[in-house]
Amino acid sequence: MTKLINDRELAARLSTSVSSIWRWVKTGAIPQPLRIGGMSRWTEADVDNILAKAERERETSGPRPRPNLDVHRARGRSESL
Repeated sequence: MTKLINDRELAARLSTSVSSIWRWVKTGAIPQPLRIGGMSRWTEADVDNILAKAERERETSGPRPRPNLDVHRARGRSESL
């Protein structure tokens, strides 16, 4: 039998908030849930696919540039002078 999870469980699995889950559904970043008797549920396969897609995107996007903290600190000091 397929295990189903609700929005709170999905948010916990993805270490995010429930509101982020619904924002991502709205933007298409994650799939629409199954609707069963007014309840919204995702399958374990949905979760696996969400994570696999994120891993593929991370591998193909390369490293993200890190902010130059010295520039930010210098700006903060010069603005306070």
